Amino acid sequence: MCSVVRDFRSLRYSEKWSPVKGTKRPCSHGCENCQTVFSAIVSYLEQHIQGAFLPDSLTPVEEVNFRKQSRGFSELQRIKNHPQLSQRDKLALIRVPSRKYIHWFVAKLFEQSHARVEIQIHTLVILKRFLKATQWTLRSANWRILLILSLRLSQKVESELSLDGEDLETIYGLFSAKEIIRLERIYLKLIDYDCLVSASVYTSELASIFAKVSA
Repeated sequence: MCSVVRDFRSLRYSEKWSPVKGTKRPCSHGCENCQTVFSAIVSYLEQHIQGAFLPDSLTPVEEVNFRKQSRGFSELQRIKNHPQLSQRDKLALIRVPSRKYIHWFVAKLFEQSHARVEIQIHTLVILKRFLKATQWTLRSANWRILLILSLRLSQKVESELSLDGEDLETIYGLFSAKEIIRLERIYLKLIDYDCLVSASVYTSELASIFAKVSA
């Protein structure tokens, strides 16, 4: 059974899970600043993820962009055709995720990749850059793979060991190692290979995160 199925079921049916008990801290230091950055990423995802299906009313441009998002990056058909998922599980994975589920998935991803807080901020910047460049929307059937690709590129730019395709295939399970590498190339092309984050952009993102906390 692939990880995304097994772990989703253990999260869903465990009554003991909580953001504190169910996951490790997002960094090895467990410091307040790291927790603030992690929570900001979770909040951003929670605020921006929309449903997987086509809305009733879209402009022609919006509809074209929506269709493009289904070409390769969407998990929709993979979830629908997954032999190890019940119908109830499939509906739960396709609908807009709860903050609890987002928190669990992001914590699991960062823990497995040993992502430092700098990498987490870099990942958020790259993800925002991708969405702005493509005019795409985070949806319940694409946010996981887009976050994973943003993290991989951030680690590579920072000259850190990134999760390779096989590691991600084990952790994530909906895309094969070859598919993840192929999608990464498409992702890079869509952002015009702009994955560097300058000191000023990094500082601005960090300041924005802490400004929201203090507001």
